[in-house]
Amino acid sequence: MWAFLLSTMVAGAADVAIVLGCPSAEDGRVSDCQWRRAAWAARLYHQGAYTYVITSGSAVANPYVEADAIAVAMMHLGVPGEQILRERDAMHTDQNVAWSLTLAESRGFQSVLITSDGRHAGYGCRLAEHWTTLPCEASPIDYGTIAPLLAAGPPASLRTESLSGWQPLRQRERTIARATKRPIRPPSWWVYSMQVVFESARRRPADLPASLRIPS
Repeated sequence: MWAFLLSTMVAGAADVAIVLGCPSAEDGRVSDCQWRRAAWAARLYHQGAYTYVITSGSAVANPYVEADAIAVAMMHLGVPGEQILRERDAMHTDQNVAWSLTLAESRGFQSVLITSDGRHAGYGCRLAEHWTTLPCEASPIDYGTIAPLLAAGPPASLRTESLSGWQPLRQRERTIARATKRPIRPPSWWVYSMQVVFESARRRPADLPASLRIPS
């Protein structure tokens, strides 16, 4: 396994990578989506492409926090836990990027790499370029280079704990809308379409009130 993860160090390493989240399996195991994103991010780490990593994602589709699952998978693949920061509140891609950038800026990081599947990584960097002055590089997953890990799949032992008091996404968004006295967030397909159409109108999503954050 380690033979293909390790390779020549790359030039121009970023201070921090952001791994965009996706749902855990319904029983709390690391999902195939999380495994491939973790595997690619781990490969990049072992190549020297970045120093720290932010795993991003709340408990969106089920009661398991996406950021925690990806972090667990990355540690299994040899990324030190002390190099992994977790953004555990984001429920949508724009929030993944926005709140991970806020965390990156609070730590004084000067450059960002965003990784995910296909165009998702590029879209993340496109958002980042509107919301920060930090240089951003997109690194879509190269499935061929992590093929052995993808073929093996995530070990069944990799899982996270169920979150108590979890609310389904739409219910949680109604709770947030009531607490902030703002309209409920439109569906993501509409939000992302408007971001593309009204390029100049993009704004970084505001931070969640502390009272509404998922407990650590």
